[in-house]
Amino acid sequence: MPVATFLENNDFDGKTIYLIITHGNSGYGNTISEIEELCPTAEVVPGASIYCEDIPDAGDQLAELINSWNMGNK
Repeated sequence: MPVATFLENNDFDGKTIYLIITHGNSGYGNTISEIEELCPTAEVVPGASIYCEDIPDAGDQLAELINSWNMGNK
């Protein structure tokens, strides 16, 4: 709920929301559709869905992903 509250209380009109999530088993689940519902005028870009046990080794993956976003890749 903290993320939903944050999204509801801030203006994301015309913004791009880049997703990096951690999870136990569900992956993105309903995350993308729920964020799109909360921020209908924003673009939601799936990025990384990292399983909880893989978090310690995800640094390189995340660095590459963020660099690609900085280069304008979605």
